[in-house]
Amino acid sequence: MTRTALLIGLCLLVGCGRSPEPDFYMLTPVAGEARDAVYTIKIDRPALPAYLDRPDMVWQNNERLEIDEMKNWIAPLDRMFERVLAEDLRQRLPSCLIVTEADDIPLPVRFIVETDIQQFNAVDDDRVILKGQFLVKDKQASQQWAANLVQLTAISESATSSRVEALSGLVGQMADQIAAQLQSETEPVRNKKF
Repeated sequence: MTRTALLIGLCLLVGCGRSPEPDFYMLTPVAGEARDAVYTIKIDRPALPAYLDRPDMVWQNNERLEIDEMKNWIAPLDRMFERVLAEDLRQRLPSCLIVTEADDIPLPVRFIVETDIQQFNAVDDDRVILKGQFLVKDKQASQQWAANLVQLTAISESATSSRVEALSGLVGQMADQIAAQLQSETEPVRNKKF
């Protein structure tokens, strides 16, 4: 065997040993009803459970969690969730100035939105779920609104792109609830433990 043939053979062997590259996905904003409110609002980065704080997507079948190493989020999930929630709220509250924790803009902020996500994944083959809570803090008031529990589900096909689209829709539904609370004239009630 000639030296050139040996090198080609080694290159082919090395090429065959490569692992396939994972597919990357991202959450996207969804349209919603515009509401009338004029505030400066800061969206804090959400708290995530450890099982979601990873680049791999996590699916749930019955009581078992499955980590799909070939399906990855394109960015850290907490940062992506924060960005998309802010973009969703900008659509719903077009007269408000909405910034994120990642923005380095020294602005006086009236409201801070905190989110605590406990579940954000596909369940079985046909549903996705967003479970958690959000809290709106009014920096000008001595009392705060109570934390709002959120449990949203949507039907989804089993294809990853369908699941991600449905998860994006759930973030939009959470934005609907936050926007409605910010628009409301209801007096804040004493803050519950968050």
